[in-house]
Amino acid sequence: MFGVDINPTACRITAFSLYLAYLDQLTPRDIRDLQGKGRALPHLVSSDAPNQTPNIQCVDFFSSNLKLSAVPSVVVGNPPWGSIAGPDTPAGRWCAENGKPLPDKQIAAAFVWKAAKAVREEGCVCFVLPHGTLFNHGGKAVAFQKAWLTEHGVARVLNLADYRLFLFEKAIHPAIVVRYRPERPTSLNSKIEYLAPKVDWAATQAEIISVSPIDRSSISLAELVKDLDGPDAPQTWKQHFWATPRDLRLIDRLSLYSRLRDRVKSPREGGDKPWVMAEGFQPLGENDDPKKAKVVRLPSKLFIDATSPAIDLFLLPEECKTLRSANVTVRSRSNTSTEIFNAPHVLITKGFQRIAFCDFPVSFRHALRGIHGPDKHRTLLMFLAAYLRSRLAKYYMFHTAASWGMYRPEGHVEEILRLPMPFPEDFKESSRHNEIVAEVARLIATHTRRAMENLILRDSAVAAASAAIDPLIESYFDIQPNEQVLLSDTVNVVIPSIQPTKAKMPVPTVAHSTRQQRDLYTRRLCETLNSWVRGTEYIVTGFAVASDQLGIGIAVLRKSPRSDALAQPVEADVLHTFYRLRQAANPIERAVTAARGITVFDQDKLYLLKSIGHRYWTETAALNDADEIAGTILMHSHRVMA
Repeated sequence: MFGVDINPTACRITAFSLYLAYLDQLTPRDIRDLQGKGRALPHLVSSDAPNQTPNIQCVDFFSSNLKLSAVPSVVVGNPPWGSIAGPDTPAGRWCAENGKPLPDKQIAAAFVWKAAKAVREEGCVCFVLPHGTLFNHGGKAVAFQKAWLTEHGVARVLNLADYRLFLFEKAIHPAIVVRYRPERPTSLNSKIEYLAPKVDWAATQAEIISVSPIDRSSISLAELVKDLDGPDAPQTWKQHFWATPRDLRLIDRLSLYSRLRDRVKSPREGGDKPWVMAEGFQPLGENDDPKKAKVVRLPSKLFIDATSPAIDLFLLPEECKTLRSANVTVRSRSNTSTEIFNAPHVLITKGFQRIAFCDFPVSFRHALRGIHGPDKHRTLLMFLAAYLRSRLAKYYMFHTAASWGMYRPEGHVEEILRLPMPFPEDFKESSRHNEIVAEVARLIATHTRRAMENLILRDSAVAAASAAIDPLIESYFDIQPNEQVLLSDTVNVVIPSIQPTKAKMPVPTVAHSTRQQRDLYTRRLCETLNSWVRGTEYIVTGFAVASDQLGIGIAVLRKSPRSDALAQPVEADVLHTFYRLRQAANPIERAVTAARGITVFDQDKLYLLKSIGHRYWTETAALNDADEIAGTILMHSHRVMA
């Protein structure tokens, strides 16, 4: 066993921990015998043993002075995080000499490369890394990810993002744990096990990280490489974080539409894209060179702060400030194009937090971005503002934006531009879609007038408009009733639950499901299964029971004649039997344990044993469970026929 750290204190603490672990295995008599021999504990730290190769070396991992007496079979560690591996550092020089990409000077990425060189060919490396190692979307970051995945055999990725604040309330960045081998993958068909556990009932009881079956997936290297070669890279890790199989299919369908980036250009960009997007101006600051400053003439003295709560669906002139002059002095790197300040335009706050349509000229600073289009696109821009605020846009951003759900609840500019944004003429039924756009614009105009007449009614006007607009947005994108379930559960259950702290528990996903929620789950499950067997004399009926004390629930399904209904209750001893079966199938042997789902077929009945948490009893869960049940029955019938 060997250890390397640049910090002498860390080396000595490690040695002390090893001594304690060693002594803990001895009996008092063994310890007395060792005391009788004098100094019986071995030298571990380099400064303690200058004439021999020590087990723990106080040296830079990238230094040529690092010499191990044997090549290790396994390298395990928590390397430092941060953009500190500059070109003049040992880590930066090592990567440059070995031709290894180093995105954002992230020293953890340098450790990824060097560790693969320090381990045996048939060995493995397991590191705790910042989430950006696999989730960052800059050009250099994507190049690093592709090189890493194709040059070394990644076997498993454990995403601990949802536990970030639950385990460490003051944690800044979420962590991932990656196990990989130094040799190249044998083929693009190689599979990587992806574990993305969520805080659940078990974590609140025993501080155990339980990886539910719905949080485990197997991703092929070919899928990852294809993703990294695409314009939206990287997407795979994020989409498989919270998205269910049903969600993934909806995201794939929405991604087939033309995107907002196909409609929007920057002020300096040529081409025939109809809309312009840019940030507001940056005023001259105290530390800026006044000689490089520029004076920009704004189209209006009206000004809106990025922090204004009035940026909400629509903006009114009386909610804006008035500048002393339309001339502003800006710093040298500021945007000087005033096109985005002209109406009609859509205002978007930094991070995709608030959006509003504006029908008059108004200026703003760089914490806001504006999208401006020609007058003939006024209704389309009103539709855009409403769409960007909708639960559909929130749903898509949550599952595709690198930061949302992982780090901060926000979207970056390129992620906003990635949103689907087909124009009416892109659809076969263009007249219907034009009518939807017109109706959304009419609703915004109506409720804008209502707020102008009485500003006190603004909040209720926005709420009423939003309630009427969301169904129209979903109709525009042809969202089906079962897909509406996915949107609802993501927005109302999942998003409010991400990255909980112990003080905020239980969040909606963890809170014990109610009887009403379990009934909705069972009804949706039966309806979905029955929709696939119409025309037969049998139907699937069911009910659910649960125990708050045991923390489990059981959905019971039965194949019944249409004239019959399942009303047979589950006895309490059956719940206890299933609980003991679950405990036997899921022994807690370590801090991170893979929980097994239990499904029991008993003649004409099917028992689904589930955790009592609401997450497992949503209608989204019912849709996915129906798919899995149908697949299991189909696979079994094929085996019988074979």
